[in-house]
This record gives sequence, structure tokens and C-alpha cells, in this order.
Amino acid sequence: MEDILSEIGVHVVKGVLKEFVCMDTEENSWNVIIETGLGEDKEVLSISYALFLYLDDKDVNSCGFKAMNDACLVYDGRLVIDRAFHTNDSAIFAAGPLTKFSRRYYCDPWRLKHYNSKEVGEKLAMEVLKNFDPLQAEPTDTQDQNLIPSFHRPKVFQTVLPGSKYYLDVFRPIPDELKSEEKSRFNTQKELTTTTEENGYFKIVLDEHGYVMQITCLANTRIEFENFIALYGMNEKLLNNLRTRFKSRKIVDLYKFFRESSLLAVFHDRFEDFKQELQQILATQPLNFETEDTFQDTVNRVLQKEWKITDLHLKELKKVYEESQTRDSIRKHLMNYLNYNFYHLPMYTKGNH
Repeated sequence: MEDILSEIGVHVVKGVLKEFVCMDTEENSWNVIIETGLGEDKEVLSISYALFLYLDDKDVNSCGFKAMNDACLVYDGRLVIDRAFHTNDSAIFAAGPLTKFSRRYYCDPWRLKHYNSKEVGEKLAMEVLKNFDPLQAEPTDTQDQNLIPSFHRPKVFQTVLPGSKYYLDVFRPIPDELKSEEKSRFNTQKELTTTTEENGYFKIVLDEHGYVMQITCLANTRIEFENFIALYGMNEKLLNNLRTRFKSRKIVDLYKFFRESSLLAVFHDRFEDFKQELQQILATQPLNFETEDTFQDTVNRVLQKEWKITDLHLKELKKVYEESQTRDSIRKHLMNYLNYNFYHLPMYTKGNH
């Protein structure tokens, strides 16, 4: 990256910012004093610039800390909140990287800075709404009062880098302290990577069950950020058997693969609702008229005996599914989805059922 910055005339200096100097009105530029190096190698530089970008670790500045301290808010490295985003002053809510959950929840590594900001904001809004909407029911289960909110959306970083490079990183929210442990636990993860001169670098990480856990892109041209973000959490089977196609070398460019018309249905804004409908069928509809067991009940029985589902279990579950009326219901819902959205998805066969 520093090579790219150098090519386009950006000067990178690593050090400690000491002070800004007033603008030179004649030169129309600023000066900044930066201290670089340590010990005998320490050097103070005075640099003139037209545009200055300063990058440093995110932390709480002294003014922010003083404001919280003067307000008598509990501060423990970060502003302390409970599961409902209250500070010790019930009239003050807080969320985001400035905060941490109270130690009574025993979840110190799991701070809000690790989660999707939009999802955190929505959870905060729901808690604030309870103060204004009497219809918002309070949880009655006392055990829930000892649990922090659950978050499911991925953490997303996207930007345009110098040299017109488009960068996207989508990954599972997890504290830095647990990343090494996570890698050792899931050593069966599969990385699928392509690099082409035309489109650039693309990496997808699948977990042991084939679910997309990370997407990393460094593209040479503008990319469909929202579509690629939507890949997170999908099973590779939904993506035209991604792992099998990649293993057989039928995919040389993941950008082109995900832009094929056969995959447009999974990027449709109603696809998430469609998946939830299918999950509802699997969890509630009996397998046949002779039993009240659902397909989800069958899976749960397997998991009660074994901590993971083996290939043999998958074959047995597939046989149960193919012989059940659940299969017909899911096919019917699939055709309804394609027919209802045919205006946006004309590339799919419009069948009858």
C-alpha cells in the first residue's frame, strides 16, 4: 500500500504528532511538527502540506473523559452501561465504541466496538422507544436480565483507497483476544481466493458447514458493496455449489461468478424474508400425515446424540427430507418467490405448481 501511495505522490510519515503550526497565507499551506523514531534515532520533522491525514488508535480523549467524570458517570476504561444501554444515570443512554458492558455480565471482551454499528443503533433505539411507547412490552424472564443483547450482523469496512482501489472487508464480529482461539477451533475453514488483473483480489472464507464467514475484496473498479455484504451467512449451496465449482477450477474470477444472472435471486431484497419462510416450514410443518414431528425435530434428535453432524447423518437427513411433504411445500414457496418477483428476476423459469 505504501508503494501505491508513493506512486501517486503521497508522503507517509510514521511518528507522534507534536503540534500544528499556523497557516502560511502566502503559500496557502500548513506546517505540522512530527516526532519520529525512538532514543538516539529520534527526529523532529517540520512538514508543509496542503492536505494532512492523521491516523491513530481510537481512544477516549481527555475532554470526553472530563465530561463523563463531571457528570458522575461510571467509567472503567470505557463508559459503563447495562444490557439496556443505561449508564448509572437512568436518564442517560450510551452505545458504541465509547462504551462497555458492566462487569456483572462477565463479558468484558465483548464490547460494542466489535459489532455492526447499525445493528447496535437499532437495539439502542428500541430501548429508548420503551420510554415513549407503552405498548413496548418489558421482558418477563428474569434470566434475560443477566444477558447482554445478541448481535448477528457482520462487521463491515468499506472505502476507496488511493489509486482508485475499492476495498471491502466483511467478517464475523469477534474480539481481538479471541481471534487466535477461534482459528484453532475452526481449523476446517476453507479459503477461496482469486486474483485477476481485470478485477483484482477477492477472498471468501467458508466455515466447516459451508457458511460464508468472511468476504475481502480489493477491486480495481467500482464494486457492488451491498451485494457482496449480503453474501455473509449464506451457505455455499445457495451460491451454485460454490465450493465444488471452485475446487473443480470452474471459477477463475469470483467477481464475475457473483455477477452471473443465475445468482441474482440471492441478492434480491426479499430473499432474506424468503429464507425465513423456509425456516418456518422446516420448524413447524409435520414430515407427513402419520407423525407430528417436523424436519427440525429430526435434526435436533441427531444433535442430541452427536455434537456435530457427519456425512452419514447428512445422507439420512436428506433421505428423510426427500420422502417428506416438507419438500413439496418448500418447492411451492420457491416457485411463488420466483413468480412474484419475476419482473426483477426474468432470467429464471416461470413454472406452474
